[in-house]
Amino acid sequence: MKLLVLALLATVSLSACHPSPSPAPEKKRSDSFDALSAVRPEMLAAFDEAPLAKGGTDDAVRIFYIPTFDHPFMIRHSFSGTVATNRAVVLSGKGGYDPGTICFESSSASSYAQVEDRISRLDAAGFWRSPAVDATQGSDGAVYLIEVVKNGQYRGWKRWAPQDRQKERRLESLNLFLLGEILNEGLVGVACKPLAP
Repeated sequence: MKLLVLALLATVSLSACHPSPSPAPEKKRSDSFDALSAVRPEMLAAFDEAPLAKGGTDDAVRIFYIPTFDHPFMIRHSFSGTVATNRAVVLSGKGGYDPGTICFESSSASSYAQVEDRISRLDAAGFWRSPAVDATQGSDGAVYLIEVVKNGQYRGWKRWAPQDRQKERRLESLNLFLLGEILNEGLVGVACKPLAP
């Protein structure tokens, strides 16, 4: 986790040194993908998470970071009825292999305003204007998945890392968002014991 934070900090710092001109405002995109196509069912089960549903009354933001050779983690902010919660989970396995079991979990009460703040920050970071997936793929590295349900509408977004072609792939602001979430949820320094061979 510390290496991810350092990599995100370096990426954001380099981007700040070479800012790109602001593009003209774009319309929100409606393309999406189903998270089950990107998160294996056993991985979703290991996180003890259910698929997010569109058409409902709940609002949610869920972030998965699934590295091939390190511990996967998930952060969810959700609002259902009158109850808002934050949940962060780290698994003991490796994302590209056996996901393992929950080795760290934190849950806390939240508010509708906090969930909406996450959705607004994603909007400012370009989440709604960038394609749901991009052509950059690889066999090793990590996968970022961000899902949002707002007013019954679902949107999933997926990127493969390493962070090649940051500006073209619109990862700069989203990396900063992810870094903020990792720090806010106290995931830096979480130590999980690796699975026994």
